Amino acid sequence: MITTDAAIILSTSPAPLSAAAIQTYHTNWVRAAERTLQRLQTSIDHIHLRIFAALSSETLDEKEAVIQSFNARVARLLSRVWFVELNDKVAESMNTIGLQIMLLANEWEGLKTEIEERLGPFNGFEGDIEEESDEAEE
Repeated sequence: MITTDAAIILSTSPAPLSAAAIQTYHTNWVRAAERTLQRLQTSIDHIHLRIFAALSSETLDEKEAVIQSFNARVARLLSRVWFVELNDKVAESMNTIGLQIMLLANEWEGLKTEIEERLGPFNGFEGDIEEESDEAEE
């Protein structure tokens, strides 16, 4: 499923735009990239907690390094997004970084599905209901 943020991240800058419109477009792209990476990080953290909750050293040992790798990749991409924003290089970098974000998200979804299948049904963590109700209010 392509989200609005994903569509923004993967889009190319429409031409020709005024300087103000370009700045707005770049700002929207940076915010969409940040939100996408934050959602990805939340998903990774959630699965990591599930692995800990499963108390299965076999599952934990096997996936710990992979999850840490995903965390590091998300952090690097977020740093790149902020770097290009601070150095006004969004136009030159948005296609490359956007594609890398979407590839990482796709790769994570595959691993997440595999882990969830191995962990079995999940009843939720304490506080999940509150988080869902917070999202509903937005």
